[in-house]
Amino acid sequence: MKLEDVEFAIDVLAKNSFSVVYFTGGETGLYPHLTKAVDYAKKKGMITSITTNGTISEANLRRLSKSLNILSVSVDHYNERLWDDAKNVAGISKKAKETIRIAKACGMKLYAITFLNPDWTVKDVGQVVRYVNEELGVSFALSYPYISSSDGTFVVGGNLRGS
Repeated sequence: MKLEDVEFAIDVLAKNSFSVVYFTGGETGLYPHLTKAVDYAKKKGMITSITTNGTISEANLRRLSKSLNILSVSVDHYNERLWDDAKNVAGISKKAKETIRIAKACGMKLYAITFLNPDWTVKDVGQVVRYVNEELGVSFALSYPYISSSDGTFVVGGNLRGS
C-alpha cells in the first residue's frame, strides 16, 4: 500500500473521531513506510499500535519507540520448538524474544498475544500465561479460538478442553 493511501485512510479515521490505529496483517514490520505511517497517525492525535511476529528490525523498533503507544508480539507457545513449528519458521521464537527485550530496553509498552488454539487444554493456557509473565516479563492477551483452514483463513471455533 502506498504511504499516501495510508495517510488518506488515517485522515478519514481522524476526521470521523476514531481514536486508535492498529497496524496489523502479515508481518507489519515488513511494511516499508511503517514508521512514517505510525508517526503520521500519532501527529493526528491517535493512539498507535502494531503487532509483530518478532521479525521487525531493531532499527524500526527504535524509530517506532518515539511514536508507537503499544506493541504486541505474537507468542504462539510456551515450548519454543512448538512455537517455531506453529509458525513454520525456524528460530521465530528467538527473534520474538529478542524483539521483546529490545522493546523493553526502549521503554515501549508491550504485551504478548496469541490465538487461543482449540487443541490446548486449560493447563496449556496456564503454562503459556506463566511463560509470558515470568520468562518474558510482559503481560499477555488471548484471541478467540480459531481453526486454520488449508487456504490460510481462520474460522472461529473450537472448545477449550479441561485437561
